[in-house]
Amino acid sequence: MAILFIVLSGMLVLLVIAKIISDAYSAAELRELKEQWNDIKVGGTFNNVGLDFANRQLAKYNSDQLASCDVEIAKYQELKASQEKEKAELEVKAEEKAVADNAEMDKYEAARAKRASLPGVKLGMSEKQVINKTSWGAPTDVNTTITASGKREQWVYGEHGGYLYFTNGILTAIQN
Repeated sequence: MAILFIVLSGMLVLLVIAKIISDAYSAAELRELKEQWNDIKVGGTFNNVGLDFANRQLAKYNSDQLASCDVEIAKYQELKASQEKEKAELEVKAEEKAVADNAEMDKYEAARAKRASLPGVKLGMSEKQVINKTSWGAPTDVNTTITASGKREQWVYGEHGGYLYFTNGILTAIQN
């Protein structure tokens, strides 16, 4: 009975496609078709009214119209298969990107943890010492001022939310 249901469902799809190809349904025809389709299905099985309807509908169309439906169905199935393949490829690419992003995040977290284990800054340190031997590391931005007494720099740290001030390459002030 389940096979018959599947076969007749497929036939009904062919009939609808054939009807669409030959001429458009009117609103009344669509309502009638919907009612007849509901009569076909009764708890997942077919009743006699549904079988009669399917046979009457099949008798209305010639073999050329039905063959045309087969072509349209084949085109639809090909398009659907292509879309499913494309979707699968996109999912693979998204997964690969997620793995790469996770690896990049792991590297960042490892570098951050290593830097956090280093000591803080102390007045009198050189720029090189601050970058290589402290938890502060390199700044996110540097503002430089040249005056008659020398070069002054403000190092901006976005992640610390602080600032380091250097005069002629030596740390002279810390602002948290």
